Amino acid sequence: MASGVQALVLTSNDLQSKKAPECSYFQQCLLCQQCFNLEACLDDFLHHILHSHGLVIADVDKIAYIHRYVEYWRVKLATNSLDSVCIGMKDNTEDGEKHYYLLSPLLPEDEQLRTNLLSDRLQQVLSIQQAEREDNSATWKCLFCAEVYSGNRSLVLNHMNEEHNFNIGHPDNLVNVRSFIERLRFSLDRLVCLYCEKTFKDKFTLKEHMRKKLHKKVNPKNKEYDQYYLVNYLEMGEEWIANKCKKVIKRKGKSGVTAYISKPGEESDTEEGWLEGEDTTLSQQFRALCLFCEYTGDNSCNVYQHMADSHGFNISSLKEENSLNFYHQIKIINYVRFQVLDKRCVACGVQFKDGLLLADHMTSSGHITSFVKDRDAWDQPMFYFSTYENDNLLSGEADVVEDPTAGEDWVIPEDRSSVESDVILYMTSILKNMNRAQVKDSSVDHP
Repeated sequence: MASGVQALVLTSNDLQSKKAPECSYFQQCLLCQQCFNLEACLDDFLHHILHSHGLVIADVDKIAYIHRYVEYWRVKLATNSLDSVCIGMKDNTEDGEKHYYLLSPLLPEDEQLRTNLLSDRLQQVLSIQQAEREDNSATWKCLFCAEVYSGNRSLVLNHMNEEHNFNIGHPDNLVNVRSFIERLRFSLDRLVCLYCEKTFKDKFTLKEHMRKKLHKKVNPKNKEYDQYYLVNYLEMGEEWIANKCKKVIKRKGKSGVTAYISKPGEESDTEEGWLEGEDTTLSQQFRALCLFCEYTGDNSCNVYQHMADSHGFNISSLKEENSLNFYHQIKIINYVRFQVLDKRCVACGVQFKDGLLLADHMTSSGHITSFVKDRDAWDQPMFYFSTYENDNLLSGEADVVEDPTAGEDWVIPEDRSSVESDVILYMTSILKNMNRAQVKDSSVDHP
């Protein structure tokens, strides 16, 4: 295996391109003269090198600029054998022993190449995003009304959040915003819900559906949106919502606590269902779960009152005593959810086998409120993220006592959950973290 890392030449087109996605063109195979369009026919290429040459490329979806990756190894293999460069593997089949070769990050040279290609892509995307941030001459039209803005992209993004409760993220966390907005507009013009992606008969029906079903948000499972979020360029192969959900996925299922976590297929999004009110009551939309036991209330106010009466946890008193702002309360709720989900005391960290024993311990020891003074434990950025999806306890103010479902003339407000459950995306810029990653990568010599 070659120990050195050869130079990877960057063309002026690569550095000056103003388009993040790669250009379509034919790339020659690593080991023969056959050419492939890697952007359109990547699977055909991978099938070819496996069955024709016995070569496997690991984690292809995590390689930035696949054509440059292939070209690097094509040049390398032109003067070196597979045995000296790749990891060798043997497979015993009915036809006899077969030899295969693997290009993987397990090879230091391959790992270095992938890292540097990812760094190059990040640098290019950041330059595009910087140009967008400094552009104050563009014209933007709102997705939901006739408002038109001339100037920075943040104007229309803030307008849609404040006036229509539609939030796609902090402007600093987005790239190719023009394309993103037009893609969303195309879906709305086709009467397609942005979240569940179902088609409706007219604009009024679509609007009411998105309002009543709290679907004024983009579908986190739609991978077409990955390209518009800078966080995806930190690590290839990550979905744009993955960083937010990573903790939840890891912890899900470890606790016996009953939570209202939506699952695929649970919602009934048919026009008849939500128009006629079948299985979709107002109380269900506002139900919230206690932080310390399985009690659920019709709304967050009831749950806050229950926690004060049954557990001695009065968020209003804690707010005044410890000078907590809104975001401190968000972090505290998510921190408690995180600890209780793992059956750990919020103050001493002792783990229990049963949720009831944990609640009794925290109440009797006073740990249920004393932990608030230890800000190092809960005042961390990770606790901007909700532990449970659609945690209604986050969308209620502790000081409000009236029932939001009371009164015959009560009107359903537009969805604010996207602002609160995704507060880190809207209120916090990841640009500084990305720049730090860029500086770190730049300290390593490029192959």
